[in-house]
Formats: sequence, C-alpha cells, structure tokens
Amino acid sequence: LVNDRFSIDRKNDQLLNRQFCGFTRPSNKPWPFDFQASIGKFKKFKLFKFDNERALLSWFLSIYQSIDPDLIITFDSNDCQLDIICNRVTFLKIPNWSRIGRLKISQIPGKRVSEFFIGRMVCDVKLSATELIKSRSYDLGSLCQKILKVGEDVRQEILYDNIPFAYDASESIIEFIELNVQDCLYISKLMVELNIIPLALQITNIAGNLMTRTLQGGRSERNEFLLM
Repeated sequence: LVNDRFSIDRKNDQLLNRQFCGFTRPSNKPWPFDFQASIGKFKKFKLFKFDNERALLSWFLSIYQSIDPDLIITFDSNDCQLDIICNRVTFLKIPNWSRIGRLKISQIPGKRVSEFFIGRMVCDVKLSATELIKSRSYDLGSLCQKILKVGEDVRQEILYDNIPFAYDASESIIEFIELNVQDCLYISKLMVELNIIPLALQITNIAGNLMTRTLQGGRSERNEFLLM
C-alpha cells in the first residue's frame, strides 16, 4: 500500500492512493490450471505473478526503489515481516540489495533490521502500541478488536501451516491475497487511529533526538536527550 501524500504532523484522512500485490508460489506447488483466467477477472487492485521467490524479490526491490519511501509502516517487524525480507534478499544474493535503505553498501550489516533501512524511518505499529496504550495482548487481532472495533469473526487469521493448502485452487489463492492486503489495511488504520506518527514527531521535537530512534522505543535514551 502506498501513500505519497502522507502528512507526519497531523492525522491523515486518506490511508493510501495506490495498492498492488506481488506473489509467487511454493516451489513444490504448481499453479492451478485456471489461475491465469481467475487473476484476469480480478479488478480490486493490480496483481503481479512470479514463478519463483528470486523473481518476486527482484521485482519488489525495483518497485520499492521507484517509490523510494521515507516512512515504512509494518507490524512486528523484527519477528515476522521486515527481517524475513532482509534475510531472503541477502540469502538469494539479489543484486543491489542495499536499495532497502538509502546508503549504498556492499557488506551485509548485522542482524538488526534497522541497519538495513538506513535513511528510512520504520514504524512498527505493534511496538508503538505497547508504548501508547494498555492492552491484554498486542497481536494484530486483539488490537483490531480494541482500537478499530472489528468483530472477532470479521478478521480471519492467516495460519502459516495453512498457506501451502491455499495454492490448491484459484479461489483460495485469491482469498489468501485479499486476506494479506486486508491485514495491511488494518495495520495502516491502527497507525492512523493511534496517531503514532504525529505523537512521535512531538516527542522528538521535545526530546531533541532522532525520530527514527523515537519510533524504535527506548524511553531512557529520550530522557537522556531531554536532560542534555
């Protein structure tokens, strides 16, 4: 999801102005025979199909570079999103993998995700939610119910064990794609409802530290900057 008119100092009414999805298949699963016809009928957003992971990640980095995002919104970035992208891009030796950040580097950095995204701010909605609100659980489903008032039976959880079975039929692949994009929308809505970015900007202006560090948490560092 892309929003190139996003304002960091006030609440945004518009969540996005572009959306598309790139996807591939597990190496041991063929495409269903009628899948090409099915995606031809799909009109909600653009779909880009790739036959292997390497082609998908090369496309992702290319389109990501053309968008050149200043701010990346994610959920649980260190455990199940950005770390996987960084690991796979470097493991498969995708050319110019340093496009993930804005600094051209040849040596693979350490295991911290933030070291890949130099020059870009990363907002982890889960991490920010732990600082801003009290909740019994900070998983995506719980936050959607608490903040967005989404019914428990409305959002379907994507279980990793079930992903291979989604490729058994064209209809289940399309449903799987829609569930992924729906979760991206929920993450964006949570970020807006919790007013994460404007609040992080205000805290940064008061403390005098870097906004990237504010979004990564760490109250002790902010206190030190405030005292200095």
